[in-house]
Amino acid sequence: MLVVEKNGLIRWGSIAGIAGAITFLTLWGMAIIVDGHWIFGIETLSELGGDRPGRLFFNSAAIIMGVATLLFASALYRRMRRTLLEKVSTLTFALSSILLVGVGLFPIDTGAAHTFFSWSFFIVVIASLTLMFFPCQRNMGLRSMGTIALTGVLVIAYVTMTLVALDIIELAMSEALIVIALNVWEITNGFLILFDQERQVIPCVST
Repeated sequence: MLVVEKNGLIRWGSIAGIAGAITFLTLWGMAIIVDGHWIFGIETLSELGGDRPGRLFFNSAAIIMGVATLLFASALYRRMRRTLLEKVSTLTFALSSILLVGVGLFPIDTGAAHTFFSWSFFIVVIASLTLMFFPCQRNMGLRSMGTIALTGVLVIAYVTMTLVALDIIELAMSEALIVIALNVWEITNGFLILFDQERQVIPCVST
């Protein structure tokens, strides 16, 4: 009974992660279309949530994604809690999802509150995935699909942040690429969980 309940929670958490990421990307696209003037890589995503035509779509996207990712994080925790590092990384990932909800609840025109949630989200989520990489590659190796997807997110995050620091690209471009990579990672690992219920090392499963 406990095994069935655990598997059910993991399954629904992974489905929530997939649905949340797809919903976010869809609503983000709708916000861009309704806005009509937002420029990819020049304006930050948060600017869509200010006093602009598509604000309802974007702010709703952040809130929905945050709630869905919290459920997804609970699935990750149930699969990755054998070591302290696994527990810390998944709990930190859960914290980042709560911060993402704050991004939607406190749009860019709220000032300091939005700045806090926005910066905190990116710092915490990148830190959580960085911590998650070590148990991931140790358990499944560098060639597993889960490890490759996670590596892709981290490479994009650190490379683009370095380019921003060197004033080669805009912060908005780095932010957009990281967000896209995060959503692709969540969708990928959501499906990996669904297809690999018996293993205990998500998001680092082999296929």
